[in-house]
Amino acid sequence: MKICMIALAACSVAVLAQGSEALPVQYGDNGHYYEYISASVDFDTALAQAAGMSYLGMQGYLATVTSAGESAFVAALHTGSGIGSSYWLGGSDAASEQTWTWITGPEAGQIFYQAGTCLTFCNWEPGEPNNSNTENALHGFTWWNSNDTWNDLGGGSTLSYVVEYSAATVPVPAGMALLLSGLGGLAAIRRRRSRR
Repeated sequence: MKICMIALAACSVAVLAQGSEALPVQYGDNGHYYEYISASVDFDTALAQAAGMSYLGMQGYLATVTSAGESAFVAALHTGSGIGSSYWLGGSDAASEQTWTWITGPEAGQIFYQAGTCLTFCNWEPGEPNNSNTENALHGFTWWNSNDTWNDLGGGSTLSYVVEYSAATVPVPAGMALLLSGLGGLAAIRRRRSRR
């Protein structure tokens, strides 16, 4: 009982240490988890911070949004002000102007928009992307007159961001493969001994 109370207290401290951020929430359609981070940072910082996060053993990355349902789910995570909220997503056209590519997660390298054409799902605000002042970073936002749409924005702007966690990005620790092969070897030895 004492151990359970200590464990419960430790969990409570861990949750409180996260401040106002909520725990990651799972989106049922793809099984991925998402976490809205309210810190206001530039695009490169959001990329680095997301990549440095993990949840349930899954490595984080700046969210990639590949369906209308996922887009609405991600947009609903934030607690923006009365006029709306803005957040970084893991897309960019910095490598080739007007060729928008996911640069994070399992979709890294996948082109989703090229020269005026959506190749997969995209959710641009009308008139976007417009590349005003060399805007190469993907910015999701909600306002009172538009929900969960995208805009291109300069990476030096400071916004909140959304971290995505998925099993597809879980690196298998080197020690895990060794452990599994060792357990397999022990099972084989046990079977040989039981045959004798």
